[in-house]
Amino acid sequence: MKTPTATKWLQHITILITLYSLTACAIFGGGDEEPVKNLNIKMTPPPNPYEEIKVSSADHVWQSLKTGNTIAYNSSCVEKNKEDLHSLEKGIFSGVQNVVIKNELKITVDGAPAVRTYAEGKTDNIPISIDLVVIEKNNCTYDLAYVARTTTFGAERSIFDNFIERFHSP
Repeated sequence: MKTPTATKWLQHITILITLYSLTACAIFGGGDEEPVKNLNIKMTPPPNPYEEIKVSSADHVWQSLKTGNTIAYNSSCVEKNKEDLHSLEKGIFSGVQNVVIKNELKITVDGAPAVRTYAEGKTDNIPISIDLVVIEKNNCTYDLAYVARTTTFGAERSIFDNFIERFHSP
């Protein structure tokens, strides 16, 4: 049974996921081609205490039953990407209040260039931390996100690290 606080937290995370989904569509949209999802992703879902929740705006979302932390990914594929990884990142963080980028690294995920960003901000005055990986591969962009209350961020970050390592796209 979800408490009112847990339900409110889930609503905030859902809003963030929706914002990053819509941002990707807006950036890649335009012209005659609409973004499509990549249905051929190979990944290992996060283990317990994570359970998948249904959110229509993202490919997959899992929430920790222990902390309320969320791991999600979204794909958006078009023939010609209009934006670079940094522009995508800015759009994704636009839904976070008082966002401060704490760290940003260029990395490689599944053989493709990516940007991994750690940021802090607030949603409805709740301090949150975000670990975001934006990958560009074969005309697709993938957003992998770990969103948590700042107080519980470190508790399950290694689960997100493992999720990134096991994420594969064609």
